[in-house]
Amino acid sequence: SSAKITGMKVERYYDQKKKNVYAFAYVDKKRLAYYSRKLIGANLEKTKQKLTEGKEYLALNDKQNALKSFYEGMPLLAEAEEAQWLMMAINRDQFVENDLKEIRKNKVEISKGISRLQHSKELNIGEAAYFVAYGLFIQLNKCSDAIYAETITFENTGLDSEFSEKWNTEVINALVKTGNYNIKANKTHAIDTKVLNGNYWEEGNQLRVHMQLIQNGNILAAAEGIISLSWLNNEGLAYFPEQLVKIGQLQSISLTSV
Repeated sequence: SSAKITGMKVERYYDQKKKNVYAFAYVDKKRLAYYSRKLIGANLEKTKQKLTEGKEYLALNDKQNALKSFYEGMPLLAEAEEAQWLMMAINRDQFVENDLKEIRKNKVEISKGISRLQHSKELNIGEAAYFVAYGLFIQLNKCSDAIYAETITFENTGLDSEFSEKWNTEVINALVKTGNYNIKANKTHAIDTKVLNGNYWEEGNQLRVHMQLIQNGNILAAAEGIISLSWLNNEGLAYFPEQLVKIGQLQSISLTSV
């Protein structure tokens, strides 16, 4: 397990005769129980604050900060849940039941808040790009290497559009805002560098955008976002590649002899 156990002590003994090394780990149950109860209580209180923040931001139609608040509550609950399992391991079950209900209740509320935001039909391109950037940031965390951002393309055509250019500008700005990353918007880069690319496609009455960060063929992070076609149409932002539009126009032309 990767759990941090407060107060755990480790002692080692070397048997010279058998040439074996033995390690013994032990913990003060009372001290661990006290610390775990304190951590669970504190984290549940912080999570409630994050939920309240998120809802207040939603009421102000500040979707970016609402999402940030909801996401910030997730690691707090994970840490509380871990402490709860330690309580069960040292037979302090009598303290666990109520905390378990509270943790599950908060997890459901946070998940609903995030899902409601991510599937909102009212997202503009900046908000949708921020959600994707934040999803990438959560997986990548800190990164001092330069990230080379390639323009997203339509389906599997390799062709971009006016929407592609606007999206890349927004997602680069969002990545700098969330993780202070060093983003380079050009296509020339070394083989072993970190590259951000992606594609998008029509899905019902919306566009779905998939982005991934790749290095040496390995996917380091991936995230998806959606944006309403009606919003794009209202903004006059073309998402269909111009080359495909021209091909469609050529196909509609009929030649007649005179």
